[in-house]
Amino acid sequence: MKDPAAIRTALAQHTGTQDYHRWSGLFRHAVLTDGAMCLAEMCGAFWLMDLIASHQRPALMEKCHGFQCWNLKSDGKRGAVATCDDGDGHVFASQAIPFTDFPFGAFEEGTAKLYVCDQPVGSSDLLKVIMLPSEY
Repeated sequence: MKDPAAIRTALAQHTGTQDYHRWSGLFRHAVLTDGAMCLAEMCGAFWLMDLIASHQRPALMEKCHGFQCWNLKSDGKRGAVATCDDGDGHVFASQAIPFTDFPFGAFEEGTAKLYVCDQPVGSSDLLKVIMLPSEY
């Protein structure tokens, strides 16, 4: 059972990151901060990190100018909707999740929020860093 109070307490500890974490060989262009890794582990939400990473393509990044705000909100039934906006509410991507056991009660207003920022590596490559808002 995923304890909302324990999740809130654990996530509140993350105001920066010590390390970047790779969680999948499929998404070598993306990493998680300590807080995003904690969320994925405690909420059983590596699927959410996969979802976010799978949407990283040049057209989306051009629209968002290197910053994305991802929100996961319950659909009021047994599923959820993940949306990506530019931080000002302009939605650029959305995906329905038909079923999830994600612990929405652990998050303010029942919405989990993650940021994605570009981190330059090398001369022309960008690493996508997925983080909690408190780590921004």
